[in-house]
Amino acid sequence: MPTADESGSSDPFIRITDTGAPKNTRVIFDNVNPIFYQALDCGFEANRFEDMPPVIIDLFDMDVNTVTKNTVSFLSRTVL
Repeated sequence: MPTADESGSSDPFIRITDTGAPKNTRVIFDNVNPIFYQALDCGFEANRFEDMPPVIIDLFDMDVNTVTKNTVSFLSRTVL
């Protein structure tokens, strides 16, 4: 995955968006090869495969700042 911090690392988390509210994984700090051992519950109903909505998986970098608000940077996206 791409680096997003000046240190050559990233603080990634994944956001999954389907028909409901987006769901986020936890942030894995200082890692460019994260493994997310986390389950997110995403549910939707469809009578046929063709009626299934797309599932969007976005990868972000979280920059924690103690003085101002935390910032989130977009890194990549895939659509299922």
